[in-house]
Amino acid sequence: MQTIDLLTLAWQGNEPVNGSGTSTASRQPAGITVAVVDPGAVSAPAGQTPVTLPPGQIMEIVQPGSDNSTIRAIAPDTKLPDNSLFQLHPDSNVGYLVETDPRFTNQKQWLGSDYMQNQFTQDPNNVLRRLGDGYYEQQLIRRQVIALTGNRYLNGYSNDEAQYRALMDAGVLFGKTYSLTPGVALSAQQMALLSSDMVWLVTQTVSLPDGSTQQVLVPQLYARVKPGDLDGSGALLSGNGVSLAVSNDLTNSGHITGRTVTQLTADNLNNSGFIGGDKVDLRARTDINNIGGTLQGGSSLTAIAGRDLNSISTLGGSAGNITFDRPAGIYVQGENGTLGLQAMNDINLTAAQISNAGAGSQTQIIAGHDLNLNTLTTTGSESGDWGGGNSRSLTQSMEVGSQINGGGDVSLLAGNDLNARAAAVTAQDSLSAVAGNDLNLTSGNATYHLTEDSHQSSGGLLSRKSVTTHDEVQSQTAIGSSFSGDSVSLQAGRDLTLSGSNVVGTNDVALSAGRDLTLTTAEEMRQENHQYKETKSGLSGTGGIGFTAGSSSLKVTDDALSHSSAGSTVGSTNGNVSLTAGNTLTVKGSDLLAAQDLTLSGSEVNILAAENQSTQKHTVEQKQSGLTLALSGVVGSAINSAVTMATDAGSETSGRLAVLKGMQAALTGVQAYQGASLAEAGGSAGSLVGVNLSYGSQSSKSEQTMTQNQHQGSQLTESERQTVSALATLVAGLSGGLIGDSSADAVSAAQSGETTVENNLMAGNEQSQAKFVQEHGKDVLSCSDNPTSASCQRGEAVNKAIAGALATGGVASITAPAQAMWALGAGLNTVAQYADDGTGNPVNSIVAGWTNVITIGNG
Repeated sequence: MQTIDLLTLAWQGNEPVNGSGTSTASRQPAGITVAVVDPGAVSAPAGQTPVTLPPGQIMEIVQPGSDNSTIRAIAPDTKLPDNSLFQLHPDSNVGYLVETDPRFTNQKQWLGSDYMQNQFTQDPNNVLRRLGDGYYEQQLIRRQVIALTGNRYLNGYSNDEAQYRALMDAGVLFGKTYSLTPGVALSAQQMALLSSDMVWLVTQTVSLPDGSTQQVLVPQLYARVKPGDLDGSGALLSGNGVSLAVSNDLTNSGHITGRTVTQLTADNLNNSGFIGGDKVDLRARTDINNIGGTLQGGSSLTAIAGRDLNSISTLGGSAGNITFDRPAGIYVQGENGTLGLQAMNDINLTAAQISNAGAGSQTQIIAGHDLNLNTLTTTGSESGDWGGGNSRSLTQSMEVGSQINGGGDVSLLAGNDLNARAAAVTAQDSLSAVAGNDLNLTSGNATYHLTEDSHQSSGGLLSRKSVTTHDEVQSQTAIGSSFSGDSVSLQAGRDLTLSGSNVVGTNDVALSAGRDLTLTTAEEMRQENHQYKETKSGLSGTGGIGFTAGSSSLKVTDDALSHSSAGSTVGSTNGNVSLTAGNTLTVKGSDLLAAQDLTLSGSEVNILAAENQSTQKHTVEQKQSGLTLALSGVVGSAINSAVTMATDAGSETSGRLAVLKGMQAALTGVQAYQGASLAEAGGSAGSLVGVNLSYGSQSSKSEQTMTQNQHQGSQLTESERQTVSALATLVAGLSGGLIGDSSADAVSAAQSGETTVENNLMAGNEQSQAKFVQEHGKDVLSCSDNPTSASCQRGEAVNKAIAGALATGGVASITAPAQAMWALGAGLNTVAQYADDGTGNPVNSIVAGWTNVITIGNG
């Protein structure tokens, strides 16, 4: 067994490492300050603040531009050495504070930063004191290179002195270009202008052992890197080439990187850190597990597992608020790159990212058994309770699938099943997915649940009113899988199923299944409940002279529930679309779109409509009870009416209407006087005015319910069916596997059938044709509600008659080895082509139905 202690830095050249149970310690990233800076028109340091960093702090400046290059800098280590290798000269006239023991350097004169200073001044006496001699400065630069890049040398160098000279030359060029002064650190804007790595001299204050301080010049490295490039923080195993062969498991949670080649071999290879290099080769006798880690190659990456290969992102957070913690990524960055993943058993990609985005790249993912593109579910929640019945609660969840992106060709192959849930697979060139058994593209889900409650009350000495509301909304939406490329081919040895998912291409798109090919929908749901409740209690006016003591309540409830279907789409923007099934081809509530030819082939072809259902219910409940005291009698009733009308007049906003209401109140007052006179004349003065006291209660409830069923039809679109322009063309296009001269016989038979149909159905005037189609449309539509009804049976009988007309005289002329398999009247499914009133285009309706009439294939 070999133990690798990464806490002690040791560089070994060209040394393969062999051992068992090898692991790198957990990586703890150093603090990094990141800034995005617009350099603007920087020509001089005036007015800009130099960037000074605390010891060990890394700063990154993201440069504007398409490549988003980053400038990294770290504060140089200015702590003075305390060992015998170095000597301090605080009071001498030597040009540096720290001198290396000449016996160690063999009296060699090491290149120092005086080389840079002399190019900015002609007076050697006007040179600031440096922190150390040439050897000491090169040691400082070496440490900064490791800290900023994780490598021993910057790219393109293998010698300290040559590297230091080139970096200072770059600094001199930059300083003279922008008229900079050595000793002043660069500002963020100036850092953003850098086009290469360079060294610049900055002034630092150092503390001497006696407590005094001196200002000295220190070489500062500015490194130009790519975003996400390795740095030297945490556990690090790095070299020009890295090779590890481990007899047991290799576990990495730090950084393993080789500038040119990284080769790792183990029983199980477990990565939760970073493994990278220009060419990366990973091999495990059992499993490769990339759990929240990164595998990154420059020009190529190959990962081969003897059993399973797993790349799984990780989640973090607390219950109810689960978020992504670390994505599992596998990347190749260069153009014409190759990315290959292979496992003898299963490959499981769970919310993983696979990217080989360079132009002309090749991406292959091969599983001996199953290839699974799985999801992780993130959740979010928030809630508040303010007391008194006022609260709010929101919960959300969303499935996040895997993403595969190729700048060239992408190929997915599974010996058994290929399952993709809410996955996105994109290829700039061709995309191929092949499963030995089943190929399933399914949808994930996103959920939403909001609940809000409120309560408000008001009142005075004699009455009180309260209003309570409750609002609740729940929804579930589908997140479909998407496979897209310039050309797309999906093949399944058994069944191929798309559920609420999309397969699209710029050119040809082909789907084939050895047994059944199904394009269907994913279910979506939305449910709402809204309640309004108002209660009143105490004294209230009766409208005239009187009052009521009691209570009343009003409750209004609205409920809504809808189930809808998210269909699948298979289409091509410029090319052909073909769907081939060995047995049954079913398209339900989905769309087929082709710029050129659209070909459907199967023993049985079904074009079906999906059903969307929605229900709305409105309920009003009222209750009232109490004791009422009011005037009665002839005059009392009239006075009540007059008071009520006068009140109404005062509340009207229309001037004219207020005048009319006032006149009506005055007239009622006159009627009260007349009533009193008549009562006296009739001897019934006792009935003039009275007081009526009554108690009662009443309640009412009303409900309104509306249910709607909507058929979501499948669409076959081909620029208004330019190719499928007639019945014979469609039948011939579905002939699929015919060979030899039997194609001509089939076309002849189809043309004969077309003539028969035209003579019997399309003959006559437009009025009779329209009437026939409209009545037939109503009959077929009735099948969705009542398949046993007389109208449905009549519609199917017409379908069979039309199908028989197509077949008339054609069967006998089809020669061996072709066999004709007739599905006469097997549904016809023209429902999607008719409006609710039965109207529709007769040719398009029949053409859509004919996809289920005849299929001819090889015996």
